Amino acid sequence: MNIKDQYHTIANIVSKELLGSINDAERKQLASWVSASEENGRIYTRLKEDGWYRSHQMVYVRFDARQGWEQVASRLKGTGKVISLRTKLVRYAAVAASLLLFLTGYLYREQIDGYFDQGPVAPIITNNNIVPGTPKATLTLSNGDQVALGEKDSVQVGNARSNGSEIVYQAAQETAGTVEMNTLTVPRGGEFMLALSDGSKVWLNSDSQVRYPVHFVKGQSRNIELVYGEIYLDVTSSDLHEGSRFAVVHSGQTVEVLGTEFNIKAYPEEPEVVTTLVEGKVQIAVQEGRYGISPGQQSLWSRTSGAIKIREADVFREVAWKDGIFSFKDKPLVDIMRVFSRWYDMDVQFGSEDIKELTFNGTLHKDQSIEDILHFLEGTIHTYEINDTTIILK
Repeated sequence: MNIKDQYHTIANIVSKELLGSINDAERKQLASWVSASEENGRIYTRLKEDGWYRSHQMVYVRFDARQGWEQVASRLKGTGKVISLRTKLVRYAAVAASLLLFLTGYLYREQIDGYFDQGPVAPIITNNNIVPGTPKATLTLSNGDQVALGEKDSVQVGNARSNGSEIVYQAAQETAGTVEMNTLTVPRGGEFMLALSDGSKVWLNSDSQVRYPVHFVKGQSRNIELVYGEIYLDVTSSDLHEGSRFAVVHSGQTVEVLGTEFNIKAYPEEPEVVTTLVEGKVQIAVQEGRYGISPGQQSLWSRTSGAIKIREADVFREVAWKDGIFSFKDKPLVDIMRVFSRWYDMDVQFGSEDIKELTFNGTLHKDQSIEDILHFLEGTIHTYEINDTTIILK
C-alpha cells in the first residue's frame, strides 16, 4: 500500500470516529497507526483539536447530528416535504464523504511537509489583486434598461425587490397578454439568488445568465431559459399551479419538472451540459428523445454529438457550490482551476501541460483567500506565482 492509499485508509477510520460509526477492529487499527511514530501521534492530536483546521485555512464541520437535522428541518419547514430515511442516509453519506476527502487531503498535506526535506518552494507574489467572489448581478429589464445589484444595493423594480444578495418577484396579476421578460446576469466573481413569482428559487453560480418572465400566466407552462452557466433550482410543485409544468430551456436541451431540486451546469467552454437531480423527478428532452432521471443521478448531454447518457452522481460535490463549498475528488487541476477562475475572476496559466493533469482531493470554503487555497494545493503543485489577477502554477 503506497503512502497516499495508507492515509486514505486512516482518514476513513478517523472520519468514522468523528461520526461515531467506528467499530472495534477499526479502533484497534487507528490506535496501532497513532502509536507507530511520534509524527503520527502529533497529526492525530491535531486532527482532534478544535482549532487545528484554522492554521491550514480549510473547511471544518463540527458533526452535531441534532443541529444538522434541525437545519434541514428548518429549510424544509412549510414546504410540505417529508424527509425519508433514504434521504437522511444519502445526506449523512454526503457529509461522511466530504469529511473523508477533507481528512485525506490534510493527512497527505502533512506527509508532504514532513517527508520532503527541501520543503515547498516559496511562491512569488508580485501583486495580489485576487479576491473571493461576492453577491452581485445585473438585471436587464424587457425595455433594455439595466440595474446593478449587489451587497450595497436595495432596489425595487416593478414586482421585484432586491436586498443585495437576492432578487424576489412577488406574484403579479396574471393576464394572457404579452409577458415581460427579465434577464439576470451574474459575472465572474459573483453569485446571486432569484425567487420567481411562483415561489421557485434559482441560485446562480459565477458567470451565469438566466432569462425569465416577471410573472407566470395561469394554465400555461412555467418556462425559464438558462442562457449559460450553472444554476441550482428548488421548484414549487405543479400541484400548486393547477398542474402547470416547469421547464428550463438551454440550447438543444429542455428539462421538464413537476416539482423538485436539481442542478444544471452549462458553461459554453465545457463539452457537456450536466443535469443532476437531488430530489423529485425530471425529464430531459433532447432531439433524440426523452430521458427520465432519478434522485442521485445525472444526465450528460454532448453539445457536439447530441448524445445523452445517464449515470450515478456524486450529488454533494455537484451542488456544494450553492452552500459555499468547493469539493473535489480526483479532479484534474485544469478543471479545478477553471472553477476557481470563475469565482475569483482570475486568469490561470500552467507551467507545463503535465501540471494540468495532476489530480486533487479536498474540500475548501469559497470565502478563503486565493493564497489559502493555493497553500492547500501545495501537496499537488510545486509552487506558484501571483501577478495582479494572474496565477501561474508550476
